[in-house]
Amino acid sequence: MRDGEKVHSEAQTFDRRPAAAAWLKKRETALSEPGALEKLKEPQSTLADAIDRYLKGKRDFPRTLTPATPMDRLRIGNGIRL
Repeated sequence: MRDGEKVHSEAQTFDRRPAAAAWLKKRETALSEPGALEKLKEPQSTLADAIDRYLKGKRDFPRTLTPATPMDRLRIGNGIRL
């Protein structure tokens, strides 16, 4: 809290109190760094955003002549023709 106003809230569940205390200390240290709270307020990327970025950057490459199955690879690799 800053000036009586809630700035950020998180929750985590632990089986043991020492694990909770360690997490709390680590989290408070991370959040006390300059810009940490502002970074939390930024909009987060979603999986859909990541897929869209991937599809925008993807090029249409021609299909290669790769064997369809591992057995085909074995046959081609050994020079065996069926």
